[in-house]
Amino acid sequence: DRLLPRPGARVTPADARHMPRLVSVQNVQPCLRAEPGAHHYRFVGIECAVAPEVIRVSAIVEVSHNSTALEDVPSHIVFDRVYIHGNPQLDSQRGLTMNSRWTAVVDSWIDECHIHGFDSQAVISWNGPGPFKLENNFLEGGSENVMFGGARNSAECMIPSDIEIRRNHFYKDPAWSKLEYPKNWAVKNLFEIKTARRVLLEGNIFENCWAEAQSGFAFVLKSSSPSQGRAWDTTNDITIRHNRILNCLNGFSIARWSSSGPVVPDAPPTSRILIEHNVFERFGQRSEFAESGRGSILFQAGGVDITVRHNTAWNDIYMLWTPGLDNLTFVDNLLTPGMHGITRDGGTGWDKVLGSHLRGTCRMEGNTIIRTGSERASRISPQAYPPGNLWFDAFEEAGVDPEAYRILPHSKVKGKATDGTDPGADIDAIHTATANVQATVRSSTFSD
Repeated sequence: DRLLPRPGARVTPADARHMPRLVSVQNVQPCLRAEPGAHHYRFVGIECAVAPEVIRVSAIVEVSHNSTALEDVPSHIVFDRVYIHGNPQLDSQRGLTMNSRWTAVVDSWIDECHIHGFDSQAVISWNGPGPFKLENNFLEGGSENVMFGGARNSAECMIPSDIEIRRNHFYKDPAWSKLEYPKNWAVKNLFEIKTARRVLLEGNIFENCWAEAQSGFAFVLKSSSPSQGRAWDTTNDITIRHNRILNCLNGFSIARWSSSGPVVPDAPPTSRILIEHNVFERFGQRSEFAESGRGSILFQAGGVDITVRHNTAWNDIYMLWTPGLDNLTFVDNLLTPGMHGITRDGGTGWDKVLGSHLRGTCRMEGNTIIRTGSERASRISPQAYPPGNLWFDAFEEAGVDPEAYRILPHSKVKGKATDGTDPGADIDAIHTATANVQATVRSSTFSD
């Protein structure tokens, strides 16, 4: 133990030489599986791996159950400074299946979780009530790095809930984007929820997402479809703040339900989402993945009670595209409008979507919007938007450093947010929250 990093410091693959190993030697089977009702285990400094002759596993570590009774759910399981991994050739559908109660993964490294023809994740949970904690980990997954929901839970008490996700590095290897079918992995997004309640994502780095099996959104938030969900399923009370989103094609895709509609006619939609103080760096056409899709949509959003405030991003196509939102608060952001600003089919501008696609109590003010990037962006009319927002035609005019994503000391917009602070994300607070989260990895595009 004395050769491992101290508690609070993340392990890396280089630490594996000091770790005892658990190794799966049979196709499909995990190297570690919880029995029903297993409880109060803490794994410290363990490597969980797969033998070279194994070509496919459903999960490298499986903490799960097949019951409707809470007493059968594994509980109080902690993975502390563990190294869970596949290998570059392995079809490894999941690093950790986490259908459990009171489960934490801290200071750990999970990588090479990918598979051909199916979704794959570093960590997934769809049938365990939580609470869950993911803190200070490196998480690499092919389709979704981390996912909640996506398959049927066994009872209403099994909805993943009370989830804390802090200071993790979500990462996809850019080399995967160069793989051609049938060698490629099914890449989708960095974080997805189909069913979860009370989730906090804070101080994380989300790095690399491109259009492949999906259109390259860093975040996908929605409620379950009839084929995957239960009548009680819902996604609500999500807070996403103080994160860096780096080198992604698109930002947030939020939907009332999945594309195939609600689980039952009166199923509650995705609701109560707060997105604040996040910065999107090398985003859309500025990312290295711009050629792989249409990029960039900052927010593609539907649902109820969505608040977007104090975020910073230079997007290229859509600032907000909405199929239908009830109660939107869109305030104090620092953005470029892209080619279309706020839009829905048939109209561009707040006045074109208000009442039809934006319903209920909707508010847009305190934003600083810089019409730059294309001739079309420069022609977006401020008159199509509510008063109380500041519009500029160049970063220099607004007093904004586009490379550092910061408002300069002499800027005309200092203190012009509705709360008396500067518009956009608090970059200093974000850098404090994400200090030392960056992992040193192959092909990393991360830089300060």
